[in-house]
Amino acid sequence: MFDNCYVRLGLGALAGCQPLTVELLASLYALRHREEGCLYTALAMMGEDKPWSASLLVAPEPTTAAVRPILRSAMLATRRLDPAELNLGALPGTSRARRHLAALRELWLAHPEVVPADLQNLRDFLGCEAGDPAVLSAVLAEVDCVIIDEFQDTSPIQFAFLWSLASQAPRTLIVGDTKQAVMGFQGADPASPPRSPASSRPRR
Repeated sequence: MFDNCYVRLGLGALAGCQPLTVELLASLYALRHREEGCLYTALAMMGEDKPWSASLLVAPEPTTAAVRPILRSAMLATRRLDPAELNLGALPGTSRARRHLAALRELWLAHPEVVPADLQNLRDFLGCEAGDPAVLSAVLAEVDCVIIDEFQDTSPIQFAFLWSLASQAPRTLIVGDTKQAVMGFQGADPASPPRSPASSRPRR
């Protein structure tokens, strides 16, 4: 999820950079273990009038495999992993895209257990105890620098997390090029990028 983001853990000459992963985040914050619910079961329970219903009957495994990445992309296009943030109004009322997105939002609302385990951990971080100042201070005591590459492709949920971490880190390095943006389908908007965490505080 954070392929181009690294954290430098520890201080001094022997400190090393590590790729930022949800697993590393969970270990630093002692987030509880999460398990993902069965997507096939959730799809089957949604009735016979959904875009995937017919194909699910004849090819359940391929259909479930096809829905999974699309559902994940829809989730990553939100800032707080909240299905209410999916804006159907931006799509034509009778379009196929709107019908499919509406079905995914309905699925997410009815079966929140289908949120992938790593995204559940990220939601825990963004929404609750991990935001406590004492907890954040304890973690940042281990972080010397946050490095973010390809910032132009940061999705809303990624930016929400990176803001929480990078805006408090002792040092933050952000690199991006709007001409190389390729992740607009996940909500990244290089034309009007959000204000970077580093710009909201003085350099150190």
